[in-house]
Amino acid sequence: MHTMTSKNRKLACENLAEKQRPNGQLETMRVQWKNPKETLNVAEMLSALAIYHEFKKAGDNWQHINPKRLPWVIARDIRNTTPSSVVNGVNELFQKGLEILQEAWTDKQSDIVKNIESGDFDPAQEFIEDPIMINALGEVLMRHMRAKHGRKGTEAYDEARRLMSDAKDELKKFISWCIQRASVEYVQAIRIRGLRQMDINALKVKVLSIDQYGPVVQIEVDEEVVYLNDRKEKKPEKDTGSDPMYG
Repeated sequence: MHTMTSKNRKLACENLAEKQRPNGQLETMRVQWKNPKETLNVAEMLSALAIYHEFKKAGDNWQHINPKRLPWVIARDIRNTTPSSVVNGVNELFQKGLEILQEAWTDKQSDIVKNIESGDFDPAQEFIEDPIMINALGEVLMRHMRAKHGRKGTEAYDEARRLMSDAKDELKKFISWCIQRASVEYVQAIRIRGLRQMDINALKVKVLSIDQYGPVVQIEVDEEVVYLNDRKEKKPEKDTGSDPMYG
């Protein structure tokens, strides 16, 4: 049985080294970006997510947003130029990773498990095919053409259309990587704490911030949930119908 100490003991790991507080409790973990070297860089990926959230917030009027008012993440200052909507969006991806791992560990017959085993699991596909996401990517590609290649107007538009397929693939890999990497970090957190697979439901996850190195993620372990899992795991003793005390 696990001994209960603090209710919510924070866990973390930063790259390969564990960062500890003075009392020895692990606090946060950093997830290192898998930096793309092809069509778009990390800042441009995050800009696409920022614009997507801005479009979604505008509802049916998203097509009328002034391009000059769109949010842009700057590569040299990712921490201070990444909107809270993007931090929340990445947080949702990490929550998704937790849900996937929890379902995979607790229900071996679930659709997620079957799709993973068959190679059909693709959590980013629907998101990438959203017309609003495609238009957000288009804005990023147009800016990419202007800023890095000096192309404008029709020339920039035609080149952006040509690169759209590659950009979608890269953003899809980026999102899928976030979800997969989140699952890896949860497995590490469970191992560091000495928990069981069934204790996956005790993990509480929150993306605190994003910078040029990657998301800073807080993982807490709810010891009360671990304790309840202990209780569930214990099997009741078989009732023989007699009291050995009286023979």
